[in-house]
Amino acid sequence: QTPESSPSLASLLQCDHILSKLAETVEVDLMSGQNDPTNCMLPQKPLHQCLFKEAAKNPRFHRLPNPYECRVGATTFLGTSGQNVADYLKYLPEREGQNESISYTSKCMEV
Repeated sequence: QTPESSPSLASLLQCDHILSKLAETVEVDLMSGQNDPTNCMLPQKPLHQCLFKEAAKNPRFHRLPNPYECRVGATTFLGTSGQNVADYLKYLPEREGQNESISYTSKCMEV
């Protein structure tokens, strides 16, 4: 297939080009997500480098698993694409809104 005949391929090539240009000036971390072509169970493997032929040549471009933990200065971050949070929220008692669910979650974590 050619990029002209496949909108998905054209979009992927455009994304690769944008990420490649971005990685010329800054570090780029790309984490796999729920609908990406990788394994569906957490932890998810990084997206395959063949999807980003141009960007993968740059040492500032990093393909990451989901979830991913990193340290910036003295702060540790845990990044996820949200599947684990969405699954958790399914099992909470019915709440009025998202803020109430977050408050309930925070209280559970304090215990």
